[in-house]
Amino acid sequence: MAKQYDTIPLLAISALSPSGEINTEFLYELLLDNELQEKLINEVLHILRYKGYMGANLIISNITHYNQSIYLNIIEKISAILRNEGYIFKITITSNDYTDLNLNYNSISLFVDRIIFLENIWIKRIQPPAPVSNISLISSFIENIISNVSPELISFGEPLIGIDWIIPHKPGSTANLMSLNSVINLAYGQKAVIQFDEVSQTPYVYYDKTSEGGNEQHIVWFIDARRIKASDDVILDYDLVATNFWNLRSYYQPLFSIIAATFNIIKLPIQ
Repeated sequence: MAKQYDTIPLLAISALSPSGEINTEFLYELLLDNELQEKLINEVLHILRYKGYMGANLIISNITHYNQSIYLNIIEKISAILRNEGYIFKITITSNDYTDLNLNYNSISLFVDRIIFLENIWIKRIQPPAPVSNISLISSFIENIISNVSPELISFGEPLIGIDWIIPHKPGSTANLMSLNSVINLAYGQKAVIQFDEVSQTPYVYYDKTSEGGNEQHIVWFIDARRIKASDDVILDYDLVATNFWNLRSYYQPLFSIIAATFNIIKLPIQ
């Protein structure tokens, strides 16, 4: 039987700039300053009431078991106020490799309505070429997490994006982001064969580009319909509450076709 899939309008709270950078100094100032935290929470409440959103999603990019206690402090504060006001409170933890099991996820789960795990694309851009996300790592990670946290509180997100690296990779270089439709059009225009990595369940394509410095070879790792289906299978296999996607502004029809065939979709209106 297909699981229910809901879409809920939430306010995103993040320290990320539009280019994916974090002002670490300001972030820790906020985490350690009660007055700044109170100001943030008041602004969040104002926006929620004015816009009619159903809750907020706090996006955390650099939580570790070393700094978890100060993050838990602000998570608990936001949770107490928002949930007391009847709002939904979720957090998104952006991971780099789905291997950090040192965090006390059970403590985090006590203060939120959902924990969403999402690959950190911004960090991946400056690393050597690799799958956008690896389904084998995700599966083992989720299996460990649900031993301490109810699967009804867990979902993991997919970044609907392609990442274009010049190869061989040079330290200090930054890969470019591409929409999924752009990757398909690029492969078609280059007459390049789209290949598929069975371990990560992720497609990739090689292509050549002529530049002022000569001929460049590129590799693009991205997400396609096969990978979306593999992700949905993880949701169903572990009975997780939901799936999430980043970058929905870039329309990708296979995503909606697969979701519609897999889940019962209920769109909740803004109140």
